[in-house]
Amino acid sequence: MTRIHMGLSSRKFLLSLAVAVSGAGLAWTPLPAYAEGLRNPPPGAYAMSRGVARVARVDDATAVFLNPANLLDLDSKSVAFTPAAVDIEREVSADWGGEATTIDNLKLLGGFFAAFPGKSDRFAWGIGVSVPYGQSVVYEKDFDFKYLTPHFTELMVVSLSPSVAYRISDSVSVGASLDLMWTRLKLHQKFPWQAITQDPSSPDGAMKFSGEDTVVGGILALNWDLNENHRISLTYRPSFEADYDGDFTISNLPLFAPALGVTEKSDFKTAIEYPDIWKLGYGVHLSEKWSLALAAEHVGWSSVDALELDVDNNAVLFPSTTLPLHWEDTWTWGVSGDYRASGLWTFSGSYWDIETPIPEYTMSPNLMESDIGLWSLGAKRQLGRHALDFSYTLMLYDKRTITENLQPAYLGEYDTTASIYQFTWSYAFR
Repeated sequence: MTRIHMGLSSRKFLLSLAVAVSGAGLAWTPLPAYAEGLRNPPPGAYAMSRGVARVARVDDATAVFLNPANLLDLDSKSVAFTPAAVDIEREVSADWGGEATTIDNLKLLGGFFAAFPGKSDRFAWGIGVSVPYGQSVVYEKDFDFKYLTPHFTELMVVSLSPSVAYRISDSVSVGASLDLMWTRLKLHQKFPWQAITQDPSSPDGAMKFSGEDTVVGGILALNWDLNENHRISLTYRPSFEADYDGDFTISNLPLFAPALGVTEKSDFKTAIEYPDIWKLGYGVHLSEKWSLALAAEHVGWSSVDALELDVDNNAVLFPSTTLPLHWEDTWTWGVSGDYRASGLWTFSGSYWDIETPIPEYTMSPNLMESDIGLWSLGAKRQLGRHALDFSYTLMLYDKRTITENLQPAYLGEYDTTASIYQFTWSYAFR
C-alpha cells in the first residue's frame, strides 16, 4: 500500500498535520472538573450541610480533616464513617454541531476518622482516611470530541492524616494534620491513525496514560474563642506538587510507526501543583437552639498554570508538549445555620458561592466548570452513643457560553447539573 512506501520525512509531515488538524488539545486535558476545581466535597454530612462555614465548628471526628484544632471540642473517644454519593452530569453543545453528555455520572466517596482526647483537656489527637482531591469524567468512546479530548479521565488522591491539637490558653487552641497521600492519574483517548495512513479503514489507536506518586501535605489550624459563644477560626493548607510517573501505551500502530520512533509503550510523566488554601471562619451561638457561622476561603488555583507532558520517544505524536491552562485564584464564601430542635435532632443548612478557576479560553469538554451556588440541608439524629447525619446538596452551575478559546472546536455552550448525598455514622466511646 502506498502509505508504507512513503518517505520518512513525508510521513512525519503527515503525522504532524493530522494531529494539528484533529486538535491542538489532543490528549491534553488530564484535570477533571468538579465544583471546586480538583477538590472533592468535604467529608461528613454535618460538614457538608454547613458549607464553607464548617471551619468554625464541627463536633465529630471529621475535624481531623476540616480543622484539627476542633478535636479539643470532643469530650470522648469517637469514630466517624462518611460515605457519600456525587451525581454530576456534564453536557456540551459546540457551535460546529458536536454534542457530548457524560456517562457513569454517579461517583462514590468515603472516609473514616477517629478522635482521641488526651489525658488533659489541653491535648487531643486523631487520625483519618479521606479522598480530598480527584474526580472522573467519562464519555462514550466514540463521542464527537474523541480526537480532541479524553473520553475517560480519572484523578484520585487518597490521604492518611494523623492529627494533633493543643490548647495554648483558655481562648486559643492550635492544631495540625500531616497528609500522607497516594495519587493516581489515568487518561484514555482515541488517536486518528487513518488521518496519517490515508486509509479510512485504519482503526483508531487507543491511547492510555497512567501515572502515580506519593506526596506529603497537611493543614495548620487556629481557633480563637472570644468568649463561650463566639469563635474565630483560621486554617491553612500549603500547596504541594504531585509528579506522576508511569506508562503511555497506544494500540493499532501502522507498519511504518517504528521508523518514526513510535512504540506501543513508553514512559509517561507529568506534574500537577495543587493549590494552597486559606480559610477564615466565624461561629456564634445565638441561643441554646440557634447558631450561625460565616466563612471565606481563598484557593490559589493560579498554581495550575500549564502542564508539561513527557511520553519519551512518543512525543512525535503530539504537536506540543505544553498545555497552557492559566487557572486563576478564587474566592468562596458561605453562611450556615444550625437549629437544635431537641436533644435528639439537629437541623442545619447553608449556602456557598464558589468561583470557577478556569478561564474561558482554556475551557474544554473534560475540563469544564462555571461559577456555582450551592444549597445544602442536613439533619442529625442522636441515638445514645450513636449519631446519624444526613445531608443533601444541590449544586447550581451557571450555564457557560464559550466564545473565545485556544481550541476553536470547543466554542459553544457548557452545562452541568449535580447533587451530593452524604451520610455519616459516628460513635462516641463514653
